[in-house]
Amino acid sequence: MKIDYEKMAADYDNGLFTRLRSFGPAADFLETWVPDADDIKSICNMLDAAAVAGRRDMAIFIGRQTAESIDQGRLLKAAGDFGAVHMEPDGEGLLLTVSAVRRCADKEKTGFRKTGGYVKKAETFSKVRDISAGREIKRADHIGAHYRKAVEAAGRDLRFEGFLSGRKGYVIAEGEHGGARLMLLVDRDDHSISRASHNGASTAIEKALLDRLCALIEGKPIQEAGDHGVIRLEFDLRDKSMERPLAGIVMADAADAAFLLPLKLVRDALEDYRRKTGYVSTDNTYDPGPSEEWKDMPDDERRRRLNDAIARIAEENNFPAEDVRVTAIEHHVRVVIRFNGALEHADKQRCLMILETGIKDMVDGRLELFQEEIRDNNRLRRLSGERTAP
Repeated sequence: MKIDYEKMAADYDNGLFTRLRSFGPAADFLETWVPDADDIKSICNMLDAAAVAGRRDMAIFIGRQTAESIDQGRLLKAAGDFGAVHMEPDGEGLLLTVSAVRRCADKEKTGFRKTGGYVKKAETFSKVRDISAGREIKRADHIGAHYRKAVEAAGRDLRFEGFLSGRKGYVIAEGEHGGARLMLLVDRDDHSISRASHNGASTAIEKALLDRLCALIEGKPIQEAGDHGVIRLEFDLRDKSMERPLAGIVMADAADAAFLLPLKLVRDALEDYRRKTGYVSTDNTYDPGPSEEWKDMPDDERRRRLNDAIARIAEENNFPAEDVRVTAIEHHVRVVIRFNGALEHADKQRCLMILETGIKDMVDGRLELFQEEIRDNNRLRRLSGERTAP
């Protein structure tokens, strides 16, 4: 089996930042894959997942962007712990092949464990890895081009700057660093954030980031805010028309150091809430679901709304709307599309992300886009593949 590492990372990234749930890759065994900001560890985690699933051989294509950034010698050594390893050029990237795949005895080279199994969800991955720990948080005087336009827009309308007052049945949880403070008014009964506010930030960028964070986490459980608040913030502000800021998994701190301050404040506010209330649970099952309006809408009206949104998104991003066709709407939230014409040969992953982001904004924030699986019309080849499939 051949896996495209950068595509899987992008699929996971899309699942993490637009759906915030376990992703469903083509290879079922990779549902146990635990990603890491370190690409070599992520690749080793793929090999470990393959070993757990009983796969004997594994081929991983590593795209140019990742191949240029990793230490290839270190990758060969690390992958060698999982079997007989070979690496060779493949187009602009590398093909890593591992035969007789086995478990690695060194657990430090594989993903986190939880009750004997792999951590399958991005929720848990985000919780166990505090990406603000041990990092120096500097004044955010500038931010990268991927976020600049959205940050400037957020800074022109600061709606959450100020202070909060207490209320019966609620707790004010706070995070503070360098004079900047995040205040959350949290309901003791359901641990949800009723109101969010910030004050004391020293730069326009910090104020804009904290203001947008407050907007994104109000109404959410405080555990969700701690787990995914800054993940949502990074993705919300990212310019989707540009290339992804990093190869592999895009974590906020690696994408831009300006996200370290909001990350620390929201994580510290969660810990402050725990101290004040004795709340100890780390479970996160938050899923807002689609709106009641969308669930009650007839199928033809749903398609009309989707097609109108696709037409606007296509015009804004200079691709033909007629080459995107909605083929199915499943389980209220799963929108299946087919790329035709010029888009058949385009970067479909990028197109899918642009479309999903726009549809979430214009139609319903819980919708998920999937590309239609194309059936192989060659019957002999299809039957041969079915016989040899593990």
